[in-house]
Amino acid sequence: MCHCIQQEEIASLREQLQCMLRDNNILKAGIQIQHERNLEQEEKLKEVPQLNHFMSQCQEQIRKLEVLQLNKHATSTSHTKVHYTEDAL
Repeated sequence: MCHCIQQEEIASLREQLQCMLRDNNILKAGIQIQHERNLEQEEKLKEVPQLNHFMSQCQEQIRKLEVLQLNKHATSTSHTKVHYTEDAL
């Protein structure tokens, strides 16, 4: 009888051990996934200053192009007025 109880305890402990090993493997996989996500996030955070700098450069270029466009429009408008004035004479 004592031997039978020990066998049951051993079987129960083995089953618990198997469950713990499965849980441990699941946790390890979860930790690995989280680690990879953290690395990806760190890489993205490293890109932010570069992207902000690039965006500032683009905005500055847009401003310059807008000024050029306004100047061109003003110049063509003043030429048109002069042209009409000359035609009127």
